[in-house]
Amino acid sequence: MGSSKAARTLKAWNRVLAIGAIIGLAVTLSAGGSRADDDEEVIKVSPEIMESFEKYKRARKPLAFAVSRDGRRAHGIVCPDQRCVVKNYKQLAVQRSGKDCVVFAVGVVIMVPYEVRPEQSPEETLNELLRELYCEGKSETACQKALTDWWNRRDELAAQFETGRIEINRKWDAAFDEYARQHNCTEVMSPDCKKFHDEVERKRTREIADLEKSLTRQLMP
Repeated sequence: MGSSKAARTLKAWNRVLAIGAIIGLAVTLSAGGSRADDDEEVIKVSPEIMESFEKYKRARKPLAFAVSRDGRRAHGIVCPDQRCVVKNYKQLAVQRSGKDCVVFAVGVVIMVPYEVRPEQSPEETLNELLRELYCEGKSETACQKALTDWWNRRDELAAQFETGRIEINRKWDAAFDEYARQHNCTEVMSPDCKKFHDEVERKRTREIADLEKSLTRQLMP
C-alpha cells in the first residue's frame, strides 16, 4: 500500500472510530442501505443535492443531471440557450459527478426512484466511510460483498465482545462481593469499602474498554 493511500485509509478509519462504538455497548448500527434486498434501487439524496437540482432546472436548457448512488454528489449539464448542442450529455453528467453515479434526470424529468433524506444518520455515515475504505476500484457487486463481509465480521466480534463483557462483569462483581463479605460492607459503605468499590469499577471499565479496542482493531483494513 502506497504511503498516500495508507494515509487516506487511516484518515477514513479514524473517522469510522469517531462515529462511536463499533462493536461495543452502543452498537445499534446496521448495514442500512448497503444491504439492499429490493430489486429496484432507491437513490437517497440529500437536501443539498435537491437544491442543486432545483437550480439546474431553472437553467434555460437543462440537459442531464447525475447523482452518486449515495446521494451526496451531483453534476448537471445545461445549455445557456436553446440553440446549443452538447453531445453525450448524459454520459458527461455521470463522468463529472464522480465514481459510482447514475443519471438522475434527463431534462427536468426524474428517471430513478428517489427519497430525500433530511440528514445523515450514523449508519449512513459509517456505510459511506466503509465504501471509501473497501470499494475503491471495485464493481458494485464486489463492493457489496466486501461490505457484507465486513458487517458479518463485525457481528462476530460484537458477539465476542458481549461474551467477554459478561465475563469481566462477573469477575469484578465476584471480587467486590468477596471483599464486602470479608469486610462487612453494607449499603452505607465505609471509606475502605468505598475505596475498594471505586477501584473495582475503574478496573472493570478499563478492562472492558481494552477488550473493545482489541476487537475493533481486527476490523481495521
